[in-house]
Amino acid sequence: MTAAIAQTAANAAVAQSGAQSHDTLMEMAKFQAKQRLSPEDSELFETYRGEVEQIVQSLPPQFQSNVNVWSNAITNVFGRHVSDIVKIRVKKGGAPSASGDGPSTPSLRGQPAPVKTLLTADEKDWARKWDISDDEYRHGKEILEDQDKHFGEVLTFDSKVKARKERARAAAK
Repeated sequence: MTAAIAQTAANAAVAQSGAQSHDTLMEMAKFQAKQRLSPEDSELFETYRGEVEQIVQSLPPQFQSNVNVWSNAITNVFGRHVSDIVKIRVKKGGAPSASGDGPSTPSLRGQPAPVKTLLTADEKDWARKWDISDDEYRHGKEILEDQDKHFGEVLTFDSKVKARKERARAAAK
């Protein structure tokens, strides 16, 4: 009888320490997820903390101590309140996406002009010997450097030199 009482007390102690351990792990996961956030998002986390905790606590206990679960719950809650978050950030005078997840206004700059690679003197000599322009030589050089991308331009069954030159010039334009 005393052994049964002692065993029951030992089981209760283990269960209690296990619950404390789970709570500690859960708090650590929450802390780590919060550390992943930008300073602005950390403030928002405090605003929506209850909702995030409610989502995580609705999951089975083995998932509650996973930092990725907490991060996903935070993202989920922030997504539900995105219009409110944008309003808060605009009121503060910041950009709607102040967390660094993209430009707040569209960029008006276009793509930069492609830079022509300079040919060496030897390459220019070969271009003259083959009666092709520097641009055609550059294009051929690009094809050789990235053959998989230009396979269709290189593969030919036409043995006529003139037709191949015309295709190469058309592809270079």
